[in-house]
Amino acid sequence: TTFAPLLLAIVAQKELKRDWVRRLPAILFLTILGGGMMLNTARAALAIVLRHENIFERTPKFGIAQPAQAWTQRQYQQSLDPIVYAEIALGAFTLVSAGLAADAGSWVIVIYSLMFSLGLFFTSGVTIAQTLAVQWRRARAPVLEPLVDA
Repeated sequence: TTFAPLLLAIVAQKELKRDWVRRLPAILFLTILGGGMMLNTARAALAIVLRHENIFERTPKFGIAQPAQAWTQRQYQQSLDPIVYAEIALGAFTLVSAGLAADAGSWVIVIYSLMFSLGLFFTSGVTIAQTLAVQWRRARAPVLEPLVDA
């Protein structure tokens, strides 16, 4: 099961008569990203099982509906999603698991654990970077007054 997603992608590329070797970096990245998304996927699946209503509604970025509205005054992203902390903790746990597996000589487990650890650190890192970028831009952007039609 460790390499099932990777092998599936490689076989699919071969069946499509594509050069799978050239696409191997993208396939590996998607495999690692899938591991990093596991907590979000589990949370979504749990919401479905518990029948939580989670209606997705497409809204304009930063809640801006009119061209004259300033994005700096909008609360598009208020704080980090708490799942980031779980992603970091699980990433650290799988990193420790990789170290223990290396010490025991279980190299397949080392690779498996490192893939998940990389994915978890990547997804949590992207979330943190995006949150900081939004807060940094909001803090430095000039406050724009909305245009008023006369």
